[in-house]
Amino acid sequence: MKNLHVSVILLSCMLLFSFSIDGQKKTIEGTVTAFGGIAVEKAEVMIKKSKTSVFTDSKGFFSIEGTGKDKITVLASGFKKKTIKVSDLNSSGEIQLAVAKGEKGVQMAIENGHITQNVSVKAIKFVNTKLPYALGYNNMVQLVKGKFPNLEVTGSEIILRGRNSKTNSGALIILNGASYPWSSISTFNVNDIKDIKLYTGSEASRFGPGSGNGVLEIILISDQE
Repeated sequence: MKNLHVSVILLSCMLLFSFSIDGQKKTIEGTVTAFGGIAVEKAEVMIKKSKTSVFTDSKGFFSIEGTGKDKITVLASGFKKKTIKVSDLNSSGEIQLAVAKGEKGVQMAIENGHITQNVSVKAIKFVNTKLPYALGYNNMVQLVKGKFPNLEVTGSEIILRGRNSKTNSGALIILNGASYPWSSISTFNVNDIKDIKLYTGSEASRFGPGSGNGVLEIILISDQE
């Protein structure tokens, strides 16, 4: 009984220590880029919870105080708003923005001082080139949640919010025509993904057994592409 009591105390201390470390303030550094690596200047980088914000410098660099549990929102004229968890930042801290309105978005970015005129040709060429499906995403969880906000990604399955089943609550996952568990796909390189489609109802039923809770069809880039 005494050993059990000691174990409970130690476990509680470990959990408290873990929570306090994750919640501690730290300096979060990174860069904001667009158009395949062009630095985005004067972009507002904001901690979503505290609303504290900073602006990127001429190299797209930012440094802000936050915690490992925070989310960062990046705002810049001509670009789509980007929100990302601090814990999901890659090792370089790079945050890639997507242009909002094609060539018009490029012009807005120039007019607001986010990019310079001398990189406009490269930016417009990038906009008019077919973009990689997974551009701006670092892993499969980010990709699926970013493309389909109504999906909940757990450790072992993907759940379509609002749909439940007593036998199987996870969506059926089809990869290049064959069924796979999410655990086999979650570690894929996002740059190998050509497209992802979500099917529900009668559209999903054509995939057969297990499709009652929706179907997530993943298509890989072929060797010829």
